[in-house]
Amino acid sequence: MDFSKCSIIQPSGEQLRNMYRTLWQIFPYDRLVYEEILRTGQPLYTLISYAMYQRDEFLGHAGIMPMRIWMDNIQRDIIGIGAVATVPKFRRMGVAQFLMERCIEAIDSRQIQAALFTELPAVYEAHGFNIFNQNYVASKIVNGISSQAGYEYKIHDVLSVTDTTEMDEVYTNRYPNYDGKIVRDEAYWALYRMFFNPYPKPKIISLHNGGHLQGYVRFDHDDDRLTMTELCVGKDEIVIAESLLAAVFAYARKWGLKLCTFAMPQEHFAWELLVRKGIDCVPEPQGIRREIFMVRPGVGKEVEFHRDFQWSLADKF
Repeated sequence: MDFSKCSIIQPSGEQLRNMYRTLWQIFPYDRLVYEEILRTGQPLYTLISYAMYQRDEFLGHAGIMPMRIWMDNIQRDIIGIGAVATVPKFRRMGVAQFLMERCIEAIDSRQIQAALFTELPAVYEAHGFNIFNQNYVASKIVNGISSQAGYEYKIHDVLSVTDTTEMDEVYTNRYPNYDGKIVRDEAYWALYRMFFNPYPKPKIISLHNGGHLQGYVRFDHDDDRLTMTELCVGKDEIVIAESLLAAVFAYARKWGLKLCTFAMPQEHFAWELLVRKGIDCVPEPQGIRREIFMVRPGVGKEVEFHRDFQWSLADKF
């Protein structure tokens, strides 16, 4: 392909909507999200889209999403890369490579690190990304975890603005600032709802006392297991944490599931709780396909993550 005849733009208006319609076809799993974007015109958080055209024909897309995370008790900038796609008839012509080079230029101009999830790590290693193995562990669904009497529980398949406003108070002010914790502003919570509400797998159980939210747990209801991605309470609120864990295990038993994968930060206090309750965790058994997490350091810098860094799957982009 003669790239001298191609252009890369940041689309807007009808051009942006047409691009989303094409991405709707390329990414079947995310069709509900693209339908919501097309219906409401709501942007995808801070996503900056780079669309490649040959004259008026759309060839492919890559996006970068500036975010902030906590690392070593300091907020740091990071850029997520996502929705890298080539229109099928233009695949294997270097379109994705050309788009990634443009994304890397934009990232390097900011001199900050970047991260992504992929099933094709070799493609991104060529762009300086390093694999960070995500060591998920799992336990059997067991009895012996008790919930405190008097609490009210709600199971959420859909989240409202009011729900996430209440969740933000717990997440921002009480939940510890573990390494990798996303700084969630109002726009990020809108993105969170956008990737939660349309899908059948993600669930949230919230715990209330006297009408006030005390904590919540998020998990995915997979075919043969639950995958817990958030257990969000204050570090010393062990009774609430145990009650939420008991509620998750009760949910699993109700649906006949016998396994729970824990995909949370290495420093999370939940690990101590599991040990105290005599719950043995082992490396996650095979049976579910998980993408590879990769990080690229800022230009001229070392990788800022330690090697056992764990990215929350609740914030998978």
